[in-house]
Amino acid sequence: MSDLLIGLLSAALATNQPAAVSNLVTQTTGLSITIPDPNDPVEKEFQNLMEDDDVAQEEVEKWIRENVAFTSKGGGITPAELNGRIEARFSTVRKGYEDFLKRHPDHARGHVAYGSFLMDIHNYDDAEPELEKARELNPKDPTAWNQLANIFTHTGPTEKVFEYYGKAIELNPLEPVYYQNLAVAVFLYRPDAMEHWHITEQQVFDKSLDLYRQALKLDPTNFPLATELAQSYYGIKPTRTPCWFRKLRGLSSCNPANASTPRASCRT
Repeated sequence: MSDLLIGLLSAALATNQPAAVSNLVTQTTGLSITIPDPNDPVEKEFQNLMEDDDVAQEEVEKWIRENVAFTSKGGGITPAELNGRIEARFSTVRKGYEDFLKRHPDHARGHVAYGSFLMDIHNYDDAEPELEKARELNPKDPTAWNQLANIFTHTGPTEKVFEYYGKAIELNPLEPVYYQNLAVAVFLYRPDAMEHWHITEQQVFDKSLDLYRQALKLDPTNFPLATELAQSYYGIKPTRTPCWFRKLRGLSSCNPANASTPRASCRT
C-alpha cells in the first residue's frame, strides 16, 4: 500500500479531515491544495448549485437525443421550440450562479464553476470575466488558467493559450489533461508555436509529441488519449514512424539513423 493511500486512510479518521488531507497531499506530492469543509453552509450551497448544473446539462442532452430520434420518425418539436426549452432550463442554472456570487463575490471556485458552465453553453464572452475573476482571487488554481486557455483557443490571442496552459501545468504537474490540451494547441497553432518558442516546425512536432507522452505517462490507461497521440503522426510531414509501429512490423531498430522513413520518433 502506498504512503499516500495509507495517509489518506489515516486522514479519514482525523477530526479535521479537510485539513488533514490537504496537509498530507502537500507533504506527499509537494502540491498545495485546499480541501473545502463539506459541513460549511456555503460549501453545501455551492455543491447543490453544481449538482443542479450537472442535472440540467444531462437533461438537455437527453432532450436533444430524444428529439433527434422522434424527428427521424416524423415527430419531434421544431429547433426553435427545443432551443427555447433549453434556454429556459439553463436560465435557472445561470440565475442560481448569479445569486450565489452576488452573496459570495469572493468565492473563487464559484466563479470557476460559473465560467465553466458558460463555456459549456458556448457563451465565451461572459465566461472570460468570470474565470479572470477566479484567477484574480486565487492565482494558484490551475483550473482557472486551463479554462481561460480553452477560451483563448476560440477567441485568441494564441500567445495566451500557450502561456495559460503552461501555467496550469506549472501549478499542477500531475494533471494529464493540461499536457494534452497544450499538446493539441502546439500542434494546431504551429506557426504561433514556432514564434513563441523560437523553434522550427519539426521541433514544434517534437514538443507536441513530448507533451502527449507526458499526459499518457500520467494516465496510461486512457485509450482515447493514446489514440489521439497515434493519430497525430498523420499530420506530421515528412512522415514519421513511431517506435511501437516499427516494433509491430518486426523492425529491429528504432534508431532514426536506421529508419526507412525520413525521421522516426523513438521516445516512449
